[in-house]
Amino acid sequence: MINNEISSNPTTDSKTMEAPEQPVIPRQVPRPLTTDESIRSHVRMLMEGDRLGTDELFDALNKFFDEQNYSPSQRITCAQMFLNDEGKACEHKRYRYHRTKMSTDQYTLVWIDLEMDGLDLNKNFILEIACILTDFNLTTIYEGPDLVIHHPKALMDAMGPWCMEHHTKSGLVEQVLNSRLSMSDAETKIINFIEKTISSSTANNKRLILAGNSVYVDRYFLEKDMPRLNAMLDRSILDCSTLKELIRRFNYRIYSQAPVKGGNLHRALDDIRNSIDEFRYYQTFAFEEKQSTENKRITSSKPDISQYLVWIDIADSSVHGILTDENLDVIDEINGAKTSDDLVKFFHQNRIYSERKVAVAGKHLGPIRAQLKILAPEFNEFCHYRSIDIDVVSVICEQWFPDVYKQRPTHDEKENNLKNSIELLRFYRSRIFK
Repeated sequence: MINNEISSNPTTDSKTMEAPEQPVIPRQVPRPLTTDESIRSHVRMLMEGDRLGTDELFDALNKFFDEQNYSPSQRITCAQMFLNDEGKACEHKRYRYHRTKMSTDQYTLVWIDLEMDGLDLNKNFILEIACILTDFNLTTIYEGPDLVIHHPKALMDAMGPWCMEHHTKSGLVEQVLNSRLSMSDAETKIINFIEKTISSSTANNKRLILAGNSVYVDRYFLEKDMPRLNAMLDRSILDCSTLKELIRRFNYRIYSQAPVKGGNLHRALDDIRNSIDEFRYYQTFAFEEKQSTENKRITSSKPDISQYLVWIDIADSSVHGILTDENLDVIDEINGAKTSDDLVKFFHQNRIYSERKVAVAGKHLGPIRAQLKILAPEFNEFCHYRSIDIDVVSVICEQWFPDVYKQRPTHDEKENNLKNSIELLRFYRSRIFK
């Protein structure tokens, strides 16, 4: 019997209907910034006489932000202004911020969000799709169409309570009934937008990376309802939920100060904008290149199950699982699991009795999570709805920290060895996460 206790969590992904309802917090309106010149003057003062190294400089700048009581969005604005306007001075003083070196010509991020009438691939469908294209540094943004697809009233009336409440409140139900757009036409419009935008770009974009929050769920429905669009996208994804869960574990202070979601929640275009804001925040505050290859160990009087990860791989309808703690040390391992009972028993043996405490981790997790939902549906629901995909971190490291990426531990790419993935995350934690 699976315990029905639901863990509390600061944020809830819009696609996860099973998650407990969270109070809607209005977007904070930042107070006016001090003048641009005052910030530039402060930066110049900090840089006088080669007194500060890169880390010290940004620590001092963050202290200044704290003194001014700046919100996360204000900090991002100021940091970007500093990088843009003081770049030459930074280079001259050897204070070049590492993100000025980022390589952005390999990927285009295809931010897609879907609203569905449920999460059952056998009976639910895409109701709304929106798309925004950006480069990896979010310096170039092309906002695409936001399309509502027609479905009959019978489909709308059959929605579960969560969808009925939120899609009615957001106005989506009425728009679906009034729409004349078919699924195929919506797919064609998104494809045309992507092709037109990419062909007009001067960047040499070779790979189209699907980006968003819990975007592996969107991928399931794209594969079913919009296969031509899905075929355009790279195997890798950029899942902000992976970053959210890792940063919560590695640096809770940064996690807790992430921007508050705003706009019309549970509508596709505003959900994408929120995801981009979140990614921009992580880009600015959560990463830095480090030389150390050792992680500071977390010590606690009792185990924190919310920090655990269950690493999953599936081959020949058999599940291999490894449970790790807050230090990414292996706690226990299971081989040859076939059913939910096998896997839930594995959790119970390790004193995990509450639902949605432990996130699933692994490499290229979308297909694996889909298989898990079929092979062990109760266990899949028992785990946290978010996933941690090590490939997401690899994509980020390759773009933002190419020298570190070249030093990563490498193994046969055809293998999905869980212990190799755990080793890789330990490496990334020590080298690029604050």
